[in-house]
Amino acid sequence: MKQLVNPNLDPTIFSGGWALNDWLGWCLAYTEVAFGADRVSATATDEWNRISFRHEDRNLPSGVYVPVWFSHFGTYNGVYKNWGHVAIYKDGTIWSSPISHKPYADIWTSIEQVEQRYNCKFIGWSEDIGNVRVIEEEDMTIPDADNYYWRYGQKLARQVRGRELSRDEFRAALVGKTDLNAVEILSDDSEADTMLHAQDVGVIAVQDNWEGQIESLTKQLNDTKVALQNAENKPPVEVVKEVEKIVEKSVYINDPILAKNTQDTLTIVKSIKGMLINFIGVVKNFIKKG
Repeated sequence: MKQLVNPNLDPTIFSGGWALNDWLGWCLAYTEVAFGADRVSATATDEWNRISFRHEDRNLPSGVYVPVWFSHFGTYNGVYKNWGHVAIYKDGTIWSSPISHKPYADIWTSIEQVEQRYNCKFIGWSEDIGNVRVIEEEDMTIPDADNYYWRYGQKLARQVRGRELSRDEFRAALVGKTDLNAVEILSDDSEADTMLHAQDVGVIAVQDNWEGQIESLTKQLNDTKVALQNAENKPPVEVVKEVEKIVEKSVYINDPILAKNTQDTLTIVKSIKGMLINFIGVVKNFIKKG
């Protein structure tokens, strides 16, 4: 994680410009002022529910200052509710609005100590407060290592482009790039567009049961062959009627645009259908000659 805002751990002035010589009961204001953040919410609970980058876990980052949040029920000005509590954390040390009247923060050495002294319960930490992002993920660059080649040059490349990159291609295209750059490089490519189109065709094939339709057409073809083999035993007109009845069903494709533009995918289906039509022509020629 990278620190974007280093907090002033002993602030004495609100963002409004007036001095505060007693931080008792002002946990949200203390933390906001320390990070130079806006005053948006009335209570720590309200702000916890509003912020964008919150983590409801204890996987606290190391080496950076972050807001840590607690639930805290109490009665203030005659109102009992979950007012919440917020403080500043870094590597196990916590700076919080004090539990006595003074113009600077109390410093604690564990979350459990804060829970005990403030009668509160830890609920998580955040990357932001008061419309200010205080930390963010550092951009990682991809090294020329076997595990990264397997992840990006082989597995991800196959998923996006439909083939693995050679080690030289991996080095030239992805090594030294960030995660986002790598995704952009792999996806912004004609191979990726071809792969995406193939996936779209595959979805339609599953939806419309092309495999079942091909099987049905194959059966019609076999039935047509049987009908032609039995032609000598039937009047020619009856043979034509029987063949036409066999092939009266056509292949159904759900997406008209896809049906129009994917001639390569439909080759086998059209080939089978064409063979059926040719058989009808053979039978009709047989009738004319007879």
